Amino acid sequence: MTRHSHHRSHRRLTSTMWLRSRGLSPREAEATLLVAHGLLMRESAAQMNVTVGTVKTLIARSREKLGCHTLRELIALLLCEGVIHPEDLVRNYSSHGDRPNGAASGRGTDFVSRIQSRQA
Repeated sequence: MTRHSHHRSHRRLTSTMWLRSRGLSPREAEATLLVAHGLLMRESAAQMNVTVGTVKTLIARSREKLGCHTLRELIALLLCEGVIHPEDLVRNYSSHGDRPNGAASGRGTDFVSRIQSRQA
């Protein structure tokens, strides 16, 4: 295992622990991290071997438990808490031809910039 992949594994473990400490089930945490890192609902469903409807339900439960009304609020919370990192979000969302929630190309980068400016 390289130092870089070890760092990514540690980050994923820490992220999962943060979500679990907030009352999310293991599957809710998994779905939340997959979607937050840029996977589309259908990609997350395929990776988790569940239906898209199940992923949507898991994300809805995660949002409820974390007090977020929208997926965008959930991602903002995860960014602010350091659970996910802007470079991951930009890299993954900008690599998709089809955007989550119909977002236009480049909007993910603008969203991250707004979150970062609020943290400063």
